[in-house]
Amino acid sequence: MEPAPDVNKSEKNLPKSTRTTLAQLRSGYSSSLYSYLHRINPTIYPTDDCPDCGQSTHTTVHLFECPVKPTSLTPRSLWEDPRGAATFLGLPTHGAVVL
Repeated sequence: MEPAPDVNKSEKNLPKSTRTTLAQLRSGYSSSLYSYLHRINPTIYPTDDCPDCGQSTHTTVHLFECPVKPTSLTPRSLWEDPRGAATFLGLPTHGAVVL
């Protein structure tokens, strides 16, 4: 496994909430992922399946491979193209920016 790339400096221009979500998705510890929610509370989240396609575990990798939401982006885009990843994921890309 290779080390993670540096995060593109353009991420600094995104709202703090978006930057936080992107960082969580990079780590796999995100409340946006059913795989994480199921791991921490299987009673409330009895499945880790993708809510869109139901065909695979809902992980960061699957977000970029889900057949219901095709994209040319990859998980590496979270580092190299944070604005593109945020746009694809429906996260805010404008608003209050904290540097």
